[in-house]
Amino acid sequence: MRRKRCRLNVHPRRRSRPGRYNFCGHSSPLLLTRMQAMQRRHFIGALPVALAATAVPAALANPPATPVYKTSVNAIDFGVVADGGLVDGTDNTAAMTQAINYCIEHELELILPAGDIDLRGGLVIAPINGGDALKISGVDAGSQGSRLWIKADAPALTIKTQCTLENFGIIGDAVQVGGRGQQDGVLLYGVKLNAQGENQGIGNIYLRNIVFDRCQNSIHLFGIVFYSYFENIRWFSCVNAHVNGAGDPARDKPGYAVAFLQCQMTPPSGKYGFYLENAGSVVLSDCALSPAKLSEQCFRLVSNASLSGIHQIDNTVFEGSVKEALRIDGLGTPCRFMFFSNCYFNQSGATADAITLVNAEHMYFSNCYISGTNAGVTFLGRAKKISLTNCEFQIAGSVPVIRTLPGAAVHGLDIVAPNYDGAQRFLELGNAVVGEISRIHVLGGVLGVNPSPVNCQPQDANKVMILNTNNIQTRGGGTASFSGGTSLFTIGHGLLGKPSKFSVVPGNAAAGDAEIRWVEADSGFIRVQCKSVASSETRWVWNAET
Repeated sequence: MRRKRCRLNVHPRRRSRPGRYNFCGHSSPLLLTRMQAMQRRHFIGALPVALAATAVPAALANPPATPVYKTSVNAIDFGVVADGGLVDGTDNTAAMTQAINYCIEHELELILPAGDIDLRGGLVIAPINGGDALKISGVDAGSQGSRLWIKADAPALTIKTQCTLENFGIIGDAVQVGGRGQQDGVLLYGVKLNAQGENQGIGNIYLRNIVFDRCQNSIHLFGIVFYSYFENIRWFSCVNAHVNGAGDPARDKPGYAVAFLQCQMTPPSGKYGFYLENAGSVVLSDCALSPAKLSEQCFRLVSNASLSGIHQIDNTVFEGSVKEALRIDGLGTPCRFMFFSNCYFNQSGATADAITLVNAEHMYFSNCYISGTNAGVTFLGRAKKISLTNCEFQIAGSVPVIRTLPGAAVHGLDIVAPNYDGAQRFLELGNAVVGEISRIHVLGGVLGVNPSPVNCQPQDANKVMILNTNNIQTRGGGTASFSGGTSLFTIGHGLLGKPSKFSVVPGNAAAGDAEIRWVEADSGFIRVQCKSVASSETRWVWNAET
């Protein structure tokens, strides 16, 4: 019996079925031996559409001895027309969907033409027919390059599998129309259920040289998204957040690990720079959010994932937001393990602080510049193991540089070699809950010119240690005089906390005749017990240092 010929479902403009293109670490090439054995397999892509639909000529009955491989296709081949942008052009949603699905299935790179590609519906990058990876490349991310214009209440690109995006722009109309709740530039949707209903997430996401503008959210993260790298990303306007890490806890198992490298945010509008919930691990390196001109925070972390790693931010500028440049909100569970090095924090609002820490633990700042129109660092809620090392403070407001608000608790605050030359109190701990201050250490540095740069409640004074600073509260000394008739002398040292070093020696003959038995000190006084009662005025020369 004669077998029925099998037609391949390929694009009509293709000349042959392409081999698999290896760009994700795996490949499945078509073997020549297998192709030669499949004598009844026909290649019809080179035929005109009408002819291909009716018959196959004898000349193309067998494949060529050496197949022609292609590694990429152009979106134009699928009917994409780049004639949109500020004016409404061709709706390319269907054509782009066909191109994306075809390239995923055959593991081909999709090339975008130069120009403005209108979309009146969202595009989805998801596994199809065994293919699970895609690369989309444009000509350039600038105004003369390739740009996707999303004109719908939907994400421009919903990513559900590994992919690489580079060298094009993603433009929305949410800013223009006053908001579209679902319009994300890119939605990384880490929901991938296996047979047991478990969310296994997605990974291996790379975005390079991408420009985002005018969307509701530029980048949105849902569920488990890991090993995602964003390099040389530029953000301009948005409605809500340029990076939104808020998902639906009832549906999306939280936890994402993302890295942003050499990215720049210079938006004329938007609420948040980074708004992150349920973060697994976040890295920012050599980035600039300046001048951000945001109505909320440059960077706000609301909560960590249950199995989160560390968050590393270095060589990054957070500047120009109306509210805090950095706000950490540990809702329910404290936010933990954030390392900031060589960063610049500055906000422009009249009442906001540069940094606010709410229920934060293991926060480490080194070589940072902290400035603004209000406080530098404010503690609200519970803070534990906070470190500020070699930080510069430039505060223009009338409030303390580092302070607690009512209800705060601070257990473990190390400030090493700070530099502040202003007139405000440097460290204000007086608003903390009684008994909720412990292990406060200030070592070295300059604490400004305020005569009382450090303050706390009297019952907490012995829990605050200040060493080797320019603070007059850390050193004391002089001559204390007493009338005769006693053998116990109490000298008020006036220091903040119990001295770590102190000494008392006789200052006149009467003190020498009394003979010192022992000397002790607490948070308020140095006490001298003598062997004999002094019969006349007694003087003691003393020194103390906390």
